[in-house]
Amino acid sequence: MSNPVTGAVNVLTPCLGICRINKESQLCEGCFRSPAEVAEWLFYSNEKKRLIMSELLVRGAAASKVIKEG
Repeated sequence: MSNPVTGAVNVLTPCLGICRINKESQLCEGCFRSPAEVAEWLFYSNEKKRLIMSELLVRGAAASKVIKEG
């Protein structure tokens, strides 16, 4: 979805609808965001959202590794 004024593409939420905070990691088990990131997502700039999105890839990979080794 783009902003009609600026034409900039808005970064969509990474939410998968699996909204559970893991007790150990304190991250959502679906999208790997922190509770603060989930709560503030709508207020972040697209630049900040893109930064978080790139971090989510790393967090997801780390979580998968823990599950496999678990």
